[in-house]
Amino acid sequence: MAYRINTPRIISESIDDETIIIDFDSGAYFSARGVANRIWQWVEVGADLPQMIEGIAAEYDGDPSLMKASLSDFVEDLLARQLIVSAGGSSLPSSVVLPHDTAPTPFSAPVLEVYTDMQDLLLLDPIHDVGEQGWPHTR
Repeated sequence: MAYRINTPRIISESIDDETIIIDFDSGAYFSARGVANRIWQWVEVGADLPQMIEGIAAEYDGDPSLMKASLSDFVEDLLARQLIVSAGGSSLPSSVVLPHDTAPTPFSAPVLEVYTDMQDLLLLDPIHDVGEQGWPHTR
């Protein structure tokens, strides 16, 4: 099963080895670094879980069963937080290799860092909620 980012609720921006993810419904924002960042990149291009597992095995050194379990748990966490949703049956063609240009690195379980310190400001949503009454106003 392939996944996609839950837009327009979720936006993200990748900078070097980190992706910042913002959830406009909850006001939380997230940081995905390292393996977590790589998984997010694969979601962006429409990879399915087996393709992500294959990519992890190619890019990282570690116990394959631990890598598979960690990746599955991480994807389940993204789904539970509604950051990603099922994209149905579509995925990358099986012949597409997910690119990575460095030698394998040691595997560490993907971690999604969660921040809520700006939750009130993000929930004000000046981009979408500006109306006759002006801004800011809460929902």
